[in-house]
Amino acid sequence: MYKSVIVGIFLIFFSSCSGVAESTEKAELVVERLHKDYNLERFDRIYKTSASDYKKVVKPEMNRRLFKTIRRKLGKVKEAKRVGWNVNATTGGTFVTLNYETEFELDKGVETFTIVVSDGKAAMLNFNVNSPALMVELDE
Repeated sequence: MYKSVIVGIFLIFFSSCSGVAESTEKAELVVERLHKDYNLERFDRIYKTSASDYKKVVKPEMNRRLFKTIRRKLGKVKEAKRVGWNVNATTGGTFVTLNYETEFELDKGVETFTIVVSDGKAAMLNFNVNSPALMVELDE
């Protein structure tokens, strides 16, 4: 009896681990595609492939302006190194947060992506980049 309970627990644990790994891999592919589209200035494609909840908050013109501004101030992505991640599985989907230290042409930054994985598909839900180059000058 106890052996079957232990085996059941291990099966649940290992199946959830494989789901986490699969979701993380899908999320990383979204970030790779986003960086490629960003470097090619395909900002509308970034918008089209983003999650529906992103599109509810960010309109196409705002998305375009956001990425154009980042591109003008930071330049192309040269290298991105993942430095952290988190996975949260819910009934609404699996949410993967990926953190990158990114070297752009003109400066460095820390990028944070939240990717939602639902029904086997992954899409960007949120994006943030922190860099001194994006700071607004403050009056003295």
